[in-house]
Amino acid sequence: MNGSAHLFSMTSSRLIASLQLLTVMAVAILFCAILCRTHNVPSHEWLNREAGIHPPAERKRLSKDQPEWVLVGNSMLNSRLDQEQMSEFTGIKARRVYLPASQSAVWFLILKQVVAASEAKPKWVSVFFRNMDLSWPDFRIRNQMQRESILIMEGPQQPEWLQVLGTRTGGEDGVVGSVRDRMDWLFPARFLNLNTRQSWQNRALRATRIGTRMNNGERRDEMNDRFGMAHLRHDLASDLAPSNHGDPAADEVDDIGTYYNQSSKKFDPSPDASFLPHMIALGRAEGWKMHFHRVKQRPHPNGAPQADPPEVETYMAELRAYLEKEGCVLTDEAHDDTLTLDMYADGDHIQEAPAVRKRYLENFWKRVGPAMKGE
Repeated sequence: MNGSAHLFSMTSSRLIASLQLLTVMAVAILFCAILCRTHNVPSHEWLNREAGIHPPAERKRLSKDQPEWVLVGNSMLNSRLDQEQMSEFTGIKARRVYLPASQSAVWFLILKQVVAASEAKPKWVSVFFRNMDLSWPDFRIRNQMQRESILIMEGPQQPEWLQVLGTRTGGEDGVVGSVRDRMDWLFPARFLNLNTRQSWQNRALRATRIGTRMNNGERRDEMNDRFGMAHLRHDLASDLAPSNHGDPAADEVDDIGTYYNQSSKKFDPSPDASFLPHMIALGRAEGWKMHFHRVKQRPHPNGAPQADPPEVETYMAELRAYLEKEGCVLTDEAHDDTLTLDMYADGDHIQEAPAVRKRYLENFWKRVGPAMKGE
């Protein structure tokens, strides 16, 4: 009897301990979930602040401005052309709509969910690209910035998205993706790190502005300028170059062939294969003249332009034939000797210096202007 009582007492104690542990865990989970929800930043606010594009605001601007020419791309566009300088130089009212690190999936969403949805009526729409990434649909859709922009622009709900990428949303696929999505729902903390960092940055800025009349914003601008690319090395490798594991000889070359080993080596015009046919179809439906511009990668250290591997040569020939058949315009600066190494900043970006921007714009307009003017 005493043994049974002792066993019952032990079982009860273990049950109570388990319940206490579960209660503590539940409280901890609930506390963290509440904390995440109260301190998280809505996706559109983060995108607007970090990425340079807020779709609803951009739609309003396009609707109000009614530009004749809209240019879409990533930092390759942003670093090359200044919007006001371009409009003044060409006499065409232009507007850039760009998202850093974005690629073809996001470019299509920008065209459909921002440009077309704005009811702006541009005559020309240009898309800036490098090599074979114009028809590489799942390139760079997994990083945080692109995933958020994809969700904000309702990418997975678009029929074109389902046709090309199926149910992929930019996150992980399979069981890992399912678990992550549920964790994101329970703990929406993707931007907590950003908030915390900015909070401590603001405290640091307030502490270091002693003795000056700067406010936080002015101090932040000063620090951003001090640590900007203009004060860093200008011989950095292209942001597209693969790691060469410290091999000095290999580090002098951007190995395009190696970099693109994850992409399709052949140009496929099928609407199931990429967003390019859908961009063209959208442009046709909206009355846009579609223009695609290939940018030049950073030249070799000796100034020589990078040669296209055979697969890129074949791809570009097939791409040109396809775009011409579809009534589009393709321009290509990849082998232009007048775009010299001294014009580049970091990687494939062009310097921000006004003289360099003007020089690039003049070169660009010589290439694009005749098509724009109907020559």
